[in-house]
Amino acid sequence: MIVLKNVTKIFPPNVVALDNISFEIKSGEFVLIIGRSGAGKSTVLRLINKEIDPTKGEIFYKNFKITKISSKKKRELRRKIITIFQDFKLLNKKTVFENLSLPLEILGKSKKEIEKEVLNIAQKLKIENKLNQRAETLSGGEKQKVCLARGLLYNPEVILADEPTGNLDPLSTHEILEILKSLNKEGITIIFATHNKEIVNSLKTRVITLDNGRLVRDENPGSYSIF
Repeated sequence: MIVLKNVTKIFPPNVVALDNISFEIKSGEFVLIIGRSGAGKSTVLRLINKEIDPTKGEIFYKNFKITKISSKKKRELRRKIITIFQDFKLLNKKTVFENLSLPLEILGKSKKEIEKEVLNIAQKLKIENKLNQRAETLSGGEKQKVCLARGLLYNPEVILADEPTGNLDPLSTHEILEILKSLNKEGITIIFATHNKEIVNSLKTRVITLDNGRLVRDENPGSYSIF
């Protein structure tokens, strides 16, 4: 489904973030990308969602080369491949309902359609009682659920999770992991970047390990044992 082929990414002036890495992620997989800070985890996700381009190498999504695509195709790609972040990226002064409505408004949905779809996804993630609250009043776990809900409104095929539990307490971390596992069982491919040893060893899934921009291990199931 997603293929990185001999990918190198160099940031100015001469910072090698990724050094000739190659791997394939199949549809429906739950893959962890691990490594210390600066290992290249976030760079991999930014390349997959076309936020940045590789310096060398090729990236494919469903056999389609995304290394050089138009702005229109890029927008379409980001509806199939969504990203959730550690810092949430919500409109804090807006309500949860308003945050969730925005992607549907962009898609040209009617008011009735928006109300129905927002309620459905809010119920699925058990945040329907938060719809009228401003985002800034939510806990970290609730904010991350809103971020997930917002992305799911696009009916994505892939979720890129960039340290999504980094600012959460253990209970909220568990809840987000359970949601991601449930979505994965529904067929959504999950690519989860983390440096949390407990998360890695508890999930017992495929682990791609990066170190200084190099792919040093790819195991299924893998562990955090090298650190």
